[in-house]
Amino acid sequence: NVWQSNGQYSMYDTSKLMFNPADLTGWIGVFDARNGTTDLWDVTSTNASEWAQRSAVGAAFNLSETYDYYFEQHGRNSLDGRGGNMQAVVRYDVNYRNAFWNGELMVFGDGVPFASTLDVVAHELTHGVTDHESDLIYRNQSGALNEAMSDIFGELVEARTYGSNDWLMAAELADYGMGPMRSLSNPNSISTSFGPYPAKMSQYVHTTQDNGGVHINSSIINHAFYLLAEGLDGAIGLNAAAQIFYRTNTVYLTSNSQFIDARHLAIRSAEDLYGSGSPQARRTAEAFDAVEIGTTVEGTDDDFEENDERQDAATIQGGALDLQGRDDDWFRFRVGGPSEVEVSISGPEGDLDLFILDVNGNVLGRSTSGDSTERLLGQERQAVERLIRVLPYGG
Repeated sequence: NVWQSNGQYSMYDTSKLMFNPADLTGWIGVFDARNGTTDLWDVTSTNASEWAQRSAVGAAFNLSETYDYYFEQHGRNSLDGRGGNMQAVVRYDVNYRNAFWNGELMVFGDGVPFASTLDVVAHELTHGVTDHESDLIYRNQSGALNEAMSDIFGELVEARTYGSNDWLMAAELADYGMGPMRSLSNPNSISTSFGPYPAKMSQYVHTTQDNGGVHINSSIINHAFYLLAEGLDGAIGLNAAAQIFYRTNTVYLTSNSQFIDARHLAIRSAEDLYGSGSPQARRTAEAFDAVEIGTTVEGTDDDFEENDERQDAATIQGGALDLQGRDDDWFRFRVGGPSEVEVSISGPEGDLDLFILDVNGNVLGRSTSGDSTERLLGQERQAVERLIRVLPYGG
């Protein structure tokens, strides 16, 4: 589907529902950088079936397939959800071996055929969806969530177009030394300079590189999705899992969301879609349990068993010191009036995370530094009841 004018064809696709002929908006367009980095040219031909730039053909097809997936499966009209143009540029720079979303359009270097690799294209375009929805900050756990959403929907677009997916990101680029980049089904099978990709929180990589490990740690969330869709006993299938994660990203996640938020909000999304206590909601919790996000450490008694769930939060008083806990613990306390609140935790090893929440479970503050000491300070303006959650990872 290309645009014809005065006997010349240009690589603009106006066949989608988003196209508005009144103002000529809502198109899919592919441009050519001609091995530069600033100027863009139309991709043209005198024959609609013959194009000199093969990468432009691949890009046009894959942008179209990504639009069709989001529209057919989620009712989403383009990346912004409002029928905005979808654009890409090929032959960016000289021997540039990368592809990226720049906030407005897809950019494909000429060194590797990324434009012809569907899951890569859908991955990058999903960054555009995330930009318009949760807007997850591209650093640490929120950035890893951002990357994970792109990997997940890259696989889902691949499954729609080809009838199945391989759970491998960019496997088609193996001949170019670029793939597969990640495995959703077996993250540990692929290694980087950090070591194998982690499959669970006890393998989480703490680093300041790569914006705090946004790529390396994305595999934990990726693996949770794979388990939910296919890997668990009683897995719910690609379509139901996709609906849950799409709703999580577009309705509930916010820019600073962490992995533990993704767990709670994915379960909430499953309950919205399929009902509280439904098999889909239970499997969602099990998938996050399996990757050690929000899971309870079994068989470890402490001063407050059983307080492993919000509804079982143990009541404590202000001024309490040296409370002993060894697993995932919830606490409830009441502030009598305007006052400062300080909560701190420390452990001998591993990574502890600390959260203050309202009585409905909404996170009001978090301390998630990646080590075994965390501290939160807050100011309450009136009498109120609050919750504390202490979450251990790998220690």
